[in-house]
Amino acid sequence: MLFFEMLNNSILNLKVNKFRSFLTMLGIIIGISSVIGIASLGEGGQNLVTGKLKEGGYGKFNVSVDKNNVKFRNKYFFTP
Repeated sequence: MLFFEMLNNSILNLKVNKFRSFLTMLGIIIGISSVIGIASLGEGGQNLVTGKLKEGGYGKFNVSVDKNNVKFRNKYFFTP
């Protein structure tokens, strides 16, 4: 019987405090929407960057070192 009393009490409180209930629901809706929006923007940006890299030949870059350059130092050697 305790569960039904709590349920009845919570529904009564929602009816009495309509404005507070509205503001609470509005805050939850805005919070969830902002999280979804930020996640969508991040994923869209990631897809944009990877799409641009694929257009430019993603994975086909060569790295070379100019040993004759004056600023070249031995500590910059790449190990296989």
